[in-house]
Amino acid sequence: MSAPLDPADISSAVREAYEQALNGLQGDPAMILSYAPMMNSLGAVPILDAINRFGGGIPIFGTISCDSTAAFQECRTIYNGQAMPDTLTLVLLHGNVRPKFYVNTIPDENIQKLAGIITESDGCLVKKVNNMSFLDYLAAMGLSKQGVIDSPSSFPIMIQR
Repeated sequence: MSAPLDPADISSAVREAYEQALNGLQGDPAMILSYAPMMNSLGAVPILDAINRFGGGIPIFGTISCDSTAAFQECRTIYNGQAMPDTLTLVLLHGNVRPKFYVNTIPDENIQKLAGIITESDGCLVKKVNNMSFLDYLAAMGLSKQGVIDSPSSFPIMIQR
């Protein structure tokens, strides 16, 4: 488990957590399981970039902490009985690691037929669709802008090239 992540300098905490996870490992890591905190002030991309840098490009799988509250205000990462709102937990696996992945599909009748063109992005962050902010685009689809802000949730977006 890392020290609390500081948005101004996450590299040191991620490096220390990675080195701590390496300690006692009986070989080179083959895969990383990452359990990142839900921090609106930070986001997942800088955390994953730092893990990737220290892990030397080995596969990273994991999730961001969540909870059952509407605004995710009780999210915690857990390690050895500690539950913290702003720490990263890493598990390094070594040896003959052969993960299996399963894919689930959405029934055609549940797919919205609205289409848009991503007109601005920053890495994996969608900023604009059809030259309007992503929030405005979601509102055009019938979602409440304030509802999305106050009660963030996950929903799949299909992207075609």
